[in-house]
Amino acid sequence: MEKNGKRGQSRETAPGQTEPRQAGPCDPPDGLVETIATRIARHQTHLTRKERQIARVLVADSPTRGLETVAELGRRASASGATILRFIAKLGFTGYPEFQEALRHELNATLESPLARYRAADERLGGSDMLARYADWSAMLMRQTADLVPTPEFEAIERLLENTRISISVVGGRFSRSIAELFCYGLSNLRSNVRHIEDDERALVHALLEIRKRDVVIVFDFRRYQENIVNFAGLAADAGATLVVITDKWQSPCAKRAQHVLALPVASPSIYDSALAPILCVEALVALLAERLGPVTEEHTGRVDTLYRQLSV
Repeated sequence: MEKNGKRGQSRETAPGQTEPRQAGPCDPPDGLVETIATRIARHQTHLTRKERQIARVLVADSPTRGLETVAELGRRASASGATILRFIAKLGFTGYPEFQEALRHELNATLESPLARYRAADERLGGSDMLARYADWSAMLMRQTADLVPTPEFEAIERLLENTRISISVVGGRFSRSIAELFCYGLSNLRSNVRHIEDDERALVHALLEIRKRDVVIVFDFRRYQENIVNFAGLAADAGATLVVITDKWQSPCAKRAQHVLALPVASPSIYDSALAPILCVEALVALLAERLGPVTEEHTGRVDTLYRQLSV
């Protein structure tokens, strides 16, 4: 997975701030403190028109706008200072300074590298019974992922995959390509018109030449987001493709153009982010698709097996 950095909730340490207590391997995975974007999504139906304007500036424009003064953010969102403070309170913050502190933690976390986490990981995972303790942590992460992913969003993505008349393209970044390949392998064993796209520029360019309106493009992109993948996603959306983005809780810039987003918890006790949550979703989607396609799956899988046998003769 991309080096350490969906949708979730633990706070990281911004430069110059005091290091918070490091979570132990059996502490709950990241997800107990929501990101700003997740809070906004959860309260969306309760926001006034002016408050939704503020939310759009923070989510659709750039979250760094929240690091501006109340007056500057108000000017960009055409909202008064009092409206901004009411909006911040609805998100659960006691005041604008607390909101900005949480935002700085998030922005810093998206840029965090494995090297920055090396020391903390060594402290968390040291000692005996590491495998057992990591297994306990993994079980909590799996449960948390199932609770965090909205069922309607998950089902909507699966329904897109059911349409065997459309083409599906799957791409991942430098660290998530293996997850994209796994997903593509599972899908191609169940239905036709599925392809994996490498993340080099030549492959991306030629893939864009073939993308048509209503095609489905599935993008995996995790923190320290990959610029050519982000640009590819935008160009695919411009071509009329339906964009599905599977990302971390801080959300890749790709998510701004996506029709469907799975924002997943990825932080782990290791120096690298965990791939468990994305793999869980990938396997669950493949399992549900196999069930929903029924006879189509049986026929396609039979043809695949037959061809493999013929090639092996």
